[in-house]
Amino acid sequence: MKILVTAYACEPGKGSEPEVGWQWVHQIARFHETWVITRANNRKAIEKALAKSPTNNLHFIYYDLPDWSRTWKRGNRGVHLYHQLWQYKILGIAQKLHKEHKFDICHHITFGVVWHPAFFYKLSDTKIIWGPFGGGEVAYRGCVKDFSMRGKITEFMRRIFSLYFFRLDPIVQNNFRNASLLLTRTDMTAKRIPKKYLLKTKVFLETGFSSIPIFERNRSSEKINIFTMSRLIPYKNIRVAILVMKLLTKKLSRVKLHIYGDGALEQDLKLLVENLNLKDNVIFHGNVSHDKMLNNIKIMDVLIHPAVRDGGTHSVMEAMAYGIPVICLDNAGPGYMVDDNSGIKINGKDNNEIIIAIANATFKLLTNKEFYETLSNGARNRVSENFLWNQIGDRLNTLYQKVYHGEISS
Repeated sequence: MKILVTAYACEPGKGSEPEVGWQWVHQIARFHETWVITRANNRKAIEKALAKSPTNNLHFIYYDLPDWSRTWKRGNRGVHLYHQLWQYKILGIAQKLHKEHKFDICHHITFGVVWHPAFFYKLSDTKIIWGPFGGGEVAYRGCVKDFSMRGKITEFMRRIFSLYFFRLDPIVQNNFRNASLLLTRTDMTAKRIPKKYLLKTKVFLETGFSSIPIFERNRSSEKINIFTMSRLIPYKNIRVAILVMKLLTKKLSRVKLHIYGDGALEQDLKLLVENLNLKDNVIFHGNVSHDKMLNNIKIMDVLIHPAVRDGGTHSVMEAMAYGIPVICLDNAGPGYMVDDNSGIKINGKDNNEIIIAIANATFKLLTNKEFYETLSNGARNRVSENFLWNQIGDRLNTLYQKVYHGEISS
């Protein structure tokens, strides 16, 4: 088949969503002649990677908005508007390519949330696939009720925002209507799709791993290194991990919490650490490169991921691939990725219950060698059996074949 893909985020070696885009287009190209429209900003990294490992049936088309339009795009500021303008402008490119190549399937991937749709539905005589996308994930109620007023308002507004796109936004509704297949990151998002489109909706986690790493374990016999890896923003709930440390250090004085990432709450979290007298036990590393992060993982023992809502979470996947048990809330993406053999999923009616449960789970992992090894091996097995990129590519190709032959109801 001939496939056209729009992948705004597509860059090798960067991790997170750019790596997802890069891996997905390669998996599609394993089976099909594939054209990819992506940002010109990604060109240098892509061409460098292709020079080392050419893929003959993978073709890239690069486009960015004019320079003036990037003056108001700085980091996350303005990125949503920029993305939608970019999607609109590449429609003309897609139409010209479709006229020339007659694509069998046009697939919109990356920036996978419901409020980031493409305009592929305007193309005729082709099958349309959108996703995986999220946006329907609901925050864990036991945590949100202990948020600040600002945090509660943010979560409430996000629900209203999400409701609008799932039910009213005309571009999203056109995508729902015209797509042959809708892929959602989580079951939560799938349940938000209007019922008349559910037969063509499939849950498909987008995160994967290339291969189970073979590495020399640098972990000492004494397990003391916990880490968390995310942006320091309210819904990531890193405050909970710090409060867990207050309980843990009463039993394990040498335990360390390594926090990777930065964000709006960084100073508040550092002040919390100081007020709790945990400066010797909590280390803020800031943002580090993906390669450095993977190297640092080798000395880590447990990942605490207390986010109140998430889709496909790269930190969880990477930790599991390296045999690191995960402690997370039993909610959304992480709650699906982690099973009872690879980590511990936490429930609780409020933050206090959750903090105590995470502290107890962490203590057990750090002090019970047999239990730790069982979950460590289970984490690696979970990834090797379900989340390797080639397995994801095989499953995606099966869906492509069903779409092409009209075997998915629309």
